[in-house]
Amino acid sequence: MKTDKDSLTVKSLSKEKQIVLVNLGLSEILNEEKSSQLFGKNIVGTSREKFIQASFDAKLGLNGKDVDITKDGKNSYLITVPKFIFIGYNNPNFKLLDEHNGVFSSFTSDINESDMINKVLNGKSKKKYLTKYDDLLRQSTKEFYRGIVQNTNPEAKLSFKFQ
Repeated sequence: MKTDKDSLTVKSLSKEKQIVLVNLGLSEILNEEKSSQLFGKNIVGTSREKFIQASFDAKLGLNGKDVDITKDGKNSYLITVPKFIFIGYNNPNFKLLDEHNGVFSSFTSDINESDMINKVLNGKSKKKYLTKYDDLLRQSTKEFYRGIVQNTNPEAKLSFKFQ
């Protein structure tokens, strides 16, 4: 007889009001190279190089609780939109594509694949995605809020202020 004993502990639970406005399917080729050095110069034959393919779906959007909708006329509204955020990612897939090691590469420390992968999802990379897709995020925000407001008031005029 087989018996499984699993345990699950919920450490926290919170309601979120994050709105995904853009879902990106991303794929990047990561490359890292290192060599041993002597007097600040690379030693021939000690190089190591790795190529990793990283792919995932990134979710970009905003925190809906920070959006402010203010009536600024008889039939017009000002929607103040907070800074866009990197909400998260799904379907991560990381694959070693290739690696090259010099004849004397054993004198060089190994390249850490986890460190390479973490660079794809660090704060700097997340900010890069938000900057690159800012126009699309603004357009999607306008469409999203127009749909909500104009379903209740088709004559409403909307203006947007982005932080």
